[in-house]
Amino acid sequence: MRKPWLPKQVSARLTKGQAEKPLWRLNLRDSSRLIVPQTLFPNHHVFPADKHRIPPVYLPPAAQHFRYLLARRPRPVAPSTQPRVLYDGNMLVSVQVFSTPTADTPGALLVLTFGDGSRFLLGNVAEGTQRAMVQRKQGMSRISNIFITGPISWHSTGGLLGMMLTVADTVKASRADADEQNRKRAERGAKVKGTKDSAAPLGLQVHGGRNLTHTIAAARSFVFRTGMPMIPHETDGSNPRDGSKPDFVDDHVLIWKVPLLAPVSESLEVSEFDRRLREGVVHAMFGSDWKLDTLREVLLHDVKLPAKIFHRNEQGKLEQYTGPTPDKDPECPNIPVLVRDPWPATQADKLPDTVPSGDSMCYIVKTHPRRGRFRADAARSYGIKPSDNSKLVAGQSLVGKDGVLVTPDMVLEPSIPGCGFAVVDIPTTDLIDAFLSRPEWADAEIMDNIHGIYWILGEDVHSDPRIVEWIKTRSQLKHYLLGRDTSPNRIALESPAFYAIQMQQIDPDRFNIPVHSNDAQTQPPPAGLVPQLGATLQLVPEVREQTSGLVPLMDTRIPIQKLIHEKTILELAAEARAKISDPAFRAQVEAAEANKPTEGVEVISLGTGSAIPSKYRNVSATLIRTPQYGSYLLDCGENTLGQLRRRYGFAGADEILKDLRAVCISHSHADHHLGTASVLSRRLSLLTQSPNGLNPIALVGCSSFATWFEDYNMVEDMGGSRHVKLIVYRDFRRTTPWRTIREAEIGTVELPNIEAVGVDHCRNAMALVLTFPNGLKIAYSGDCRPSVDFARVGRGAHLLVHEATFDSELQGEALAKKHCTVAEALEVGRQMEADKILLTHFSQRYPKLPVLQEMDDGKQTVLFAFDLMGVKLREFRFAAAFLEAWRALFNEEAGKKEEEEEEAEEEMDVDGDLGEPAKKKCKKEKKEKGKKED
Repeated sequence: MRKPWLPKQVSARLTKGQAEKPLWRLNLRDSSRLIVPQTLFPNHHVFPADKHRIPPVYLPPAAQHFRYLLARRPRPVAPSTQPRVLYDGNMLVSVQVFSTPTADTPGALLVLTFGDGSRFLLGNVAEGTQRAMVQRKQGMSRISNIFITGPISWHSTGGLLGMMLTVADTVKASRADADEQNRKRAERGAKVKGTKDSAAPLGLQVHGGRNLTHTIAAARSFVFRTGMPMIPHETDGSNPRDGSKPDFVDDHVLIWKVPLLAPVSESLEVSEFDRRLREGVVHAMFGSDWKLDTLREVLLHDVKLPAKIFHRNEQGKLEQYTGPTPDKDPECPNIPVLVRDPWPATQADKLPDTVPSGDSMCYIVKTHPRRGRFRADAARSYGIKPSDNSKLVAGQSLVGKDGVLVTPDMVLEPSIPGCGFAVVDIPTTDLIDAFLSRPEWADAEIMDNIHGIYWILGEDVHSDPRIVEWIKTRSQLKHYLLGRDTSPNRIALESPAFYAIQMQQIDPDRFNIPVHSNDAQTQPPPAGLVPQLGATLQLVPEVREQTSGLVPLMDTRIPIQKLIHEKTILELAAEARAKISDPAFRAQVEAAEANKPTEGVEVISLGTGSAIPSKYRNVSATLIRTPQYGSYLLDCGENTLGQLRRRYGFAGADEILKDLRAVCISHSHADHHLGTASVLSRRLSLLTQSPNGLNPIALVGCSSFATWFEDYNMVEDMGGSRHVKLIVYRDFRRTTPWRTIREAEIGTVELPNIEAVGVDHCRNAMALVLTFPNGLKIAYSGDCRPSVDFARVGRGAHLLVHEATFDSELQGEALAKKHCTVAEALEVGRQMEADKILLTHFSQRYPKLPVLQEMDDGKQTVLFAFDLMGVKLREFRFAAAFLEAWRALFNEEAGKKEEEEEEAEEEMDVDGDLGEPAKKKCKKEKKEKGKKED
């Protein structure tokens, strides 16, 4: 039985003996405040809950008038700060430039790798980081610590949430596979083996500046993981600290945290309660033991609606409750029912207030001293047996011949001092004085054997005379400059760019060569050097620069040269071009489009994959551009802004953001909205560059998405109520299947008529139908099962953008995961009588295109969405003419991709990302699917 809730102070009348009794036996009605002793719950934070902040946590019946929050305290990490000596002289330690600022990877990031395979990340974990790791075949399960540089903003943390979700899922899947294999071995009487990822961390520790914990906690409404604790370590630079001692020490390195305080920064005193609340929420997001199938009995009137309610029928069997509820019938019987416990992290309705911080985090990293070489001849001269040499190496003293005490220093050469590097993040010139004034740079003990400094610099910082002088006076160090000013906007994701270039050769009217540049935007820096992607500085066993991991600039001629040898693809493309050039065909298309309000309307697919960013497809985002009514984003997955910049360039993307009227989020799953912050922040920054200002923008989403927006907007201003009109759908499915945005909700924002239809996917998931004043009608499904209501509301749509996550033969998976197959999506299009259908949101596991034998009636035009594809609605049939050429290209690439993925799986298996059973299962699924398609 769990220890009951006990009070430390209830009232002056309580005695010590009474305090030992369970809570429900005490008379607490006279007490106004309850304080719970920390000794009773040493691993938890216990808070009295504010009714405006935290909903009730249910207590025993006699104590229902009290409300509390019990949050598990993050596991304390208090490593020793004493210098230690590593005795593994062969341990490898190196730091590599993993990403440089580009459209694909907006932030600069370093990977610190150790000989045991574990990794630290240092720098900006920006949007696109996870996708770059897949491209570079970097396993993520062995990442144990992440050190965020710079101010806490979406630029430095935009890829953090997605990465944490993936790491948690990967480790959990690997452990489950290993446990299953061990179970089978135990049944056979065989020896149980250790898990493949036994060296993987039990939790992920994230270090950063002020607002780090708040940023993570703001995602509590859509981050649901268990068993992979997330431990944030937030450094408030305004608090006094001893900068001479390292702030982080483990078996590999010592790290000093160097905060640069902004000269002008809002301050807000953070109470102990607020700090612990945020920490408790973060723990509940990743480390709780909550289970979906746990039901709790409550009275019907105490159920927080909406909720799925169960009860036991007359036979005592569990079934869903379908009777009256208090929201519709206040007089309904208050009977006992069963409900699921809410996800613990969501019990905090609102986070404590905070303000943006301009403080920037930097780090100094050093390895531990290493023992010197063992002198075997000296040990022999003292009469030490060779079998005892290891004891001396381990630090023991032994008795040699003639009773001489032999100590380790008598047989070891002098220890090798630790060495390292620094990471300096200066986003603006306002922080240069704060950097120069830090005492760490003048501390000889800290800076001894520092061999290089990685500079992550904002606009114009690298050319500031103060920085140039500082670098020149320390010419003995290597200075690596990483910034948008100095690093070229190179293609960082070569795999998707490769086939995008080939598709541009096949159909140049729908595809562009991704906008990029292999030259820096400014002149060579006056001091320092610009490292190439993959540049590595080895620290142990000896300091040297390595070039074996350099990633060459992509030669965009290679995809074209390889396509020249694909005769079948070129012939199909030539046939398509001949078809769309035929005057009769063009006249037929013009006649079909006559009198339709589609002139100049274009749909651009910015992300066409599902769940997580993959090597070949980014996550969900679709842009609608209209000549009269502006532009609209339908979902906004991670790095949507980067995709815009690859399609249109930086300047072109800015023009689209200025023209943006609304961002519509279909539901709160992370893959549909983690790019919103960067889009809104960049649009807000354009206001200062626009003499006439910009129109306000509408942000349409469900209540859980609105909670994230309001909480995170305290960390980084995304426009707030001044430039963003937040339109929230709150449980609209409980009254009608759909609803329309009212003019009062829109305010001064000019929008088309938007109808939201509740669909079956997750709580408050919705499909959207946009109807413009000229009659243009566009329907967007989001993620869902087939919806009759959606088909009815969208009847006669000129364009239906519908998810098609699974191939048609995977009906079971579509049902289980509440998605649609290709056939189901097309059936919705038939019921809707949509003129054109664009299928998107494909499962990341399938590189090939599904076959459309069932869709050939000539009444509707169907296209498959590809990343960075832009199609004008009046040219849908032109694009459809290239379908067979696209299919041939993808089928050709599919075999190559499967081979690459198998190689990646083998490499990931070594890193502990996939257990052996998972790898074999993945290969088996691919072979079976290949046979079905053949």
